Amino acid sequence: MLPDPWTLALVAVVVLGAPEPPTDASAAPPAESPAAEAPAPAVPAPEAPPAEVPPAPTDPSAPAPAEGAPGEAVGTFPDAAGAAPAPAAEPAPAPTEPRTWNDPTAATAAAAATPSAAPATSTEDELGDEPLEPVKGKDPKGFGMAMVGAITISPASGHAWASGGCPVANVNGTVYAPGCAATPAVGVSAEGRFGYMWGLFGAELYGQIAGDYVNASLNPPPNVPGLPSYVTQMHLGRFGIGGGGMARLKTPPGSFRLSTGAGVGFLYRTIFSNVSSLDGSFQDYVAPVLRADVGVVMVSVLTLGIMGWVEFAPTVTIAPDLTAAGPAADELEMVLGNTVAYSGTQAFIGVFGGFAFGK
Repeated sequence: MLPDPWTLALVAVVVLGAPEPPTDASAAPPAESPAAEAPAPAVPAPEAPPAEVPPAPTDPSAPAPAEGAPGEAVGTFPDAAGAAPAPAAEPAPAPTEPRTWNDPTAATAAAAATPSAAPATSTEDELGDEPLEPVKGKDPKGFGMAMVGAITISPASGHAWASGGCPVANVNGTVYAPGCAATPAVGVSAEGRFGYMWGLFGAELYGQIAGDYVNASLNPPPNVPGLPSYVTQMHLGRFGIGGGGMARLKTPPGSFRLSTGAGVGFLYRTIFSNVSSLDGSFQDYVAPVLRADVGVVMVSVLTLGIMGWVEFAPTVTIAPDLTAAGPAADELEMVLGNTVAYSGTQAFIGVFGGFAFGK
């Protein structure tokens, strides 16, 4: 059985003493007397039972509490759409280089760790794995043409007096056996070429104009009264025009190219001389030709080289008019009546120069 409340209050008054009346705050505290006795020790009062706390009234409009055990943290879902995003984290500060200006040991270590020069790179590193683009050069295919002129010579002119066939005549018991000679055939040639190149090889057509001169003479001339001078010294000239086809080989296009060609053709020749013939006509003939050339083409414009051809001429004779020799005409006719002017194969060679265009 619990003690009566009044009994507890009486005990508290006896133990603690009666309450002191209120004092003026402005009044000075009484001086402590050294002889004052110490207060008696307090006796602890018996503890009262804990009072029950009534539950707080609930608001019917408040939301229901979250599920979970008391004292546990309740998880929340992400904010609904439209809510402000969480602030981004600040980036970490960049590492700073160590201060080495006042530390010789650290400066030496940093210099050794950092190379002073970039490592050398190879050509493969610079080019990479991608293939190189091919170098675009000039296309060797196409049309080309050339116009050249040449100075030519044929050591063997083909005249009868060039090979030692000097005439010997017996006129009224007098024998005439003069010496004789004939110069080489010296001349000029001009030609034009037009063709097509398939790379290094090509085919072309050419046209040619050629002329040469020969001087044949008797030395000393026979002392026959009335003998015309054209019988003892003959001036012979030839003019020819012709053409043909050739095959050509050239090195690739560039500032300097080699070029060579060979082919076949013909020449139509006409002979002019100071010899007065019996019929008053001039001689002509057609000869087949084999020709070739080799040269260089510089800066795609100029061309220089050597050219030549072999001409297969028929036997061409001259019958001079000897009627002015009087009684000796018959005897002279026997040895000078049909003088061979040209005969057999003649080879011409010359140096040419000119212009080249195209391929």
